[in-house]
Amino acid sequence: MACFRKYKLDTSLRLNKPPSGTRPHELHTCEEPSKACKNYTANLATIAGSGFGSWNLCDDHLNRETVERLYKVGESWGSY
Repeated sequence: MACFRKYKLDTSLRLNKPPSGTRPHELHTCEEPSKACKNYTANLATIAGSGFGSWNLCDDHLNRETVERLYKVGESWGSY
């Protein structure tokens, strides 16, 4: 799983900032791992092609290092 996780981070990580002028109802609390950050943001980090890979992250936490701490491969996968 470690190789797949690195592959997805290397090839599918998207760090998206919205256009300026975002309205307050479009803001979310930052979801950084320690949950200590109380900043509101419209930024979104995603792992493309992953239904379980998206997080609202403020400007301070919108980076690969934070996503590496959040992205867990295999935890949400089910076997059907």
